[in-house]
Parts: sequence; C-alpha cells; structure tokens
Amino acid sequence: MKIKKIYTDIILNFKKMSVLNRTLLLITAVLLISYFTFDWIFPKDQAKIIPLSYINSTGTVSSIKKKLEYYWYYPYWKHAEFAPSKIPSGYFNWIFHAFIWPDETWKLIIPEWFDASKARTFLEKWKLVSISVGGWENSEWFKVIAENPESRKRFINELKEFVERNWYNGVDLDWEYPVWAKQSDEFVLLANEIRRSMPWITLTAALPISLSTLGIEKIFEIQKSLDFILVMAYDMEDWFDWYAWINAPLYPNEKMPEDRSIATLLEVNYLNEWVPKEKIMLWLPLYGRKYNALSPYENTYWSDDIEYKNLPFDLCEKKSELWPVLICGNSYISYDDMNSIEEKMRFAKDKWLKGVFFWALWQDDNKLIYKLRNKINKPVKNR
Repeated sequence: MKIKKIYTDIILNFKKMSVLNRTLLLITAVLLISYFTFDWIFPKDQAKIIPLSYINSTGTVSSIKKKLEYYWYYPYWKHAEFAPSKIPSGYFNWIFHAFIWPDETWKLIIPEWFDASKARTFLEKWKLVSISVGGWENSEWFKVIAENPESRKRFINELKEFVERNWYNGVDLDWEYPVWAKQSDEFVLLANEIRRSMPWITLTAALPISLSTLGIEKIFEIQKSLDFILVMAYDMEDWFDWYAWINAPLYPNEKMPEDRSIATLLEVNYLNEWVPKEKIMLWLPLYGRKYNALSPYENTYWSDDIEYKNLPFDLCEKKSELWPVLICGNSYISYDDMNSIEEKMRFAKDKWLKGVFFWALWQDDNKLIYKLRNKINKPVKNR
C-alpha cells in the first residue's frame, strides 16, 4: 500500500509541474539511468575481455584477437640507401624519424643530411609520424637541458617550432640514458613541459628494459607523462660485462650467469611497477651481435652488430642456443630469425602489450618486413 501511495503522489506532483520542470526532471532521470548503466553495457575494460569462443574445453585461452601495433624507426642517414619509396605502404602503424638532438647551448641540432621534408612524404602513406630526439650518440646534453627551467623552455620552443613546421604528429624522447638517481625528476619535468607546450602531439620515450633500483621506483611516475613507452629489449648484455651473450633472449636458460631475459626484466621493471600494459611497445632488433667467442657465456672482450641483410648465412653454421646463432670459425653471431621474432610477437600478444617496434627500417632490406606483417596479427596457436 505504501508503494502504491508513493507512486500516486509522484504522478500527482508531476502533473502539477510546469512543462519546463517536467522536461528538466525527465532529462535528469535519463542522465542518471545512463550513468549507472553505461559501464554495464560498455565495460571500460572491454579490450581485455576474451570472448568465450576463444577459450577451449580446458578453460585456457586458445587464441587472442587483440591487434598488435607495428612501429619502425627510420634513421635520417639511411635516406639515400633506403629511400622512402622502398618502405612498404600500409605495413606500419607508425614511423619514427630519427634523430635530431640538443647541444650544450640548449639549441636543437638538425644534422646536415636530415631531410625534414621526408615527414611529409611519410604522411602521404602513414597518418602517424614522430620525430625522435636524442639517440645513443647524441644524448649527452639532455642533462643540461633538463636541469634548468630556462634551458627547458628554450629547447622546447625550438622543438615545437620544428614539429609544427614539418607536420610531425609526435615527439619521441630518446635520452640514452638518464642517471636515475639524479635525473629521474628532471626527465619527468622535461616530459611534462613538452606535453603542456604541445598537448596535441603523441609523446613517447625510449627506455631501457633494465632499470636501476631508483629507476624502477620512478617508472610509474615517468609513464604518467607519456602516451606510451618504447622498451628497448635488446643488447641485454654486451662486451661491457666481459662475457658473450644472446643479444635479445626472450626467456632465461640454465647457462645464463644471471637472468637477463626479456620476460623477466619486463615483469620486474615495468609490469610489477603498475605500468599499464597498453602503454608498452616491445622494441626488437633487426640485427645480430657478433662475439669473438666460440659459444655464448664464454669470456670475451669484443662484440659488434651486423645488420640482418648482411648476416653470413652461406659462410657460417646455424645452431640453436634456445635462440638462433651462427657459428663462424672462432666467433658466433646471436640474431633473431622469423621463428624467434614470431615467438616474441606471441609473447607481446599474450601480455596484452600495445605492440612491437623495430630498429630499424633498412636493416633487413625488406626480407622480413613482408613476412612479419603477414604473421603479426594471426591468432595465437596453442603451445
């Protein structure tokens, strides 16, 4: 009876209202109903829901339909050797044009052979093109830029003008590498100020897969200022540690002096620190690393990289040390082939990462690019 009385009172009061008040009340009711039901109809985590049809009779995931994104670096010094016309159209989600960099006077250095007009050529094929700033040989002055508000402002103003003039969609910070104990906060300041100055761009950073203790502690704060992170999953150990290695091992094995595999380091340094999986690009190499040792994990004092297209398959013996190697007399080359790259792509899919990223266009002379594109978004098979 009470419910009936309440219902009657609501109807009578509604009839007494003006047309304007009735309209406002109805709009409010619709908005409230929409607010409380929208998440039920359209879950926020919809992308991570795996349909029942993808789960086999044992209850395990048999295939995942998530699409991996597919990014590549294109260095300016390869414009002549590997012209934009050689880049397969439609094969990539994003191109990163490398590199420009800061100098000690806070200015932005544009190399003599850097042809920024290539960005417009790229945009005819791809909607998304970033300018990469820094690089292995040109990161020395980031620390000077980042530590001072005035230097940050001058550098960012020059960068903004360059981006707008050449129509880039994004900025990629390739600072190799901050001393995390001293410069992690400055890195965040630099990234945040770039974001405020150019809110329309996509802001990314290339970061090593292996971080110092303080770097791990700061990584969650760092990722907040970025759209996504390019995690460098290669050169896991090289001649600096005085023993030979596998260039980019996905999983550990019992021969490793220490576990420096991609799977372990990504988990410890990023995923366990609450970096969102959808903000991680797994950066893979298209080159091998040659060691003057007979097999992995021996002592050595030298290594060098060899582009995939120049690997001496006809002169060396192919073997497997969990990952492929070429035995070449008194040395060996650790590299990735189609099978090992496909395994890493499956790993990225299983982990729900944003995608995979390669250094770099030209190194395979398109020998792997076509095959990779055909395989990258196929359903994952049972293993």
